[in-house]
Amino acid sequence: KLNSMSIPPGPVLDSLLAICALLGEDKSWSTAKSMMRVEDLFLNKLKNINVSEIKESQIRYAERLMKKEANEPSRIRSVSYVGYQFAQWVNAIIESWRINKFIEEGSDPLAQITKYNPEQQYQEPKDPWEGETEEQRVRREKAEDLLDTVLPTLLKAEQALTKMTISDLAEIRSFVNPPARVGKVFRVLATLLGEDIEWQSIRNMLMEKNFISKLLNIDREAIPRERIAKAAEYLEDEDTEPETVKKVSQQSYGFAVWCRAIVQYNKVMDKVRTIVNKK
Repeated sequence: KLNSMSIPPGPVLDSLLAICALLGEDKSWSTAKSMMRVEDLFLNKLKNINVSEIKESQIRYAERLMKKEANEPSRIRSVSYVGYQFAQWVNAIIESWRINKFIEEGSDPLAQITKYNPEQQYQEPKDPWEGETEEQRVRREKAEDLLDTVLPTLLKAEQALTKMTISDLAEIRSFVNPPARVGKVFRVLATLLGEDIEWQSIRNMLMEKNFISKLLNIDREAIPRERIAKAAEYLEDEDTEPETVKKVSQQSYGFAVWCRAIVQYNKVMDKVRTIVNKK
């Protein structure tokens, strides 16, 4: 199922990029997709990984990805069960590497074992929904239904971004004075990223290395609420509708879709939190 996607949801992609890093492979979706095509070989790589051969730089890269709030395994589970399993594997490998490192450095192994009990650390995680009441189950399912309404939109947005090329970005940057619809879309984008909304600043932003990857890997839930509110206000303008933008700049279409998806996702997540935290 993952292989059939142009690109998976952000948290799942992060887990796969972390796996690529730990395996010493190129950290990209295309690499992960290529490895997963040969399922038995891919799974054997995960099962037989030699933790002691993993470099600290690889661990740090994986840790940075998995520390995002959106990448907590329990959250990923609501998006993809296999993504949840990958996240659990990544966290287990990181912890195992840390324990080995601690012992190699000559610290008291007994103290470390007391702190990190491998049997507790790596046992099959307890079902987070075990023991939930009927009311809690109803809330959870309602929250999951809400998420189901926005995740396809988010996936569509990420797929639109992955189709962007360097020449597409160059085409957008070539506007000295962009068409009004293009300018309005990038005003929304800059707002979401906390950047200056002046066109020259936006042009400079589009020159950043790995700009598209930055958008794909953004911690959506960490975007301040005031930015979401301001972006939502801008998006009330019909000129920011993706299909309307596409008429004047096909290269800007993906950004228009992404901006709307990010705002919609955060609005849905607000409702999800209200449902889950209701007393």
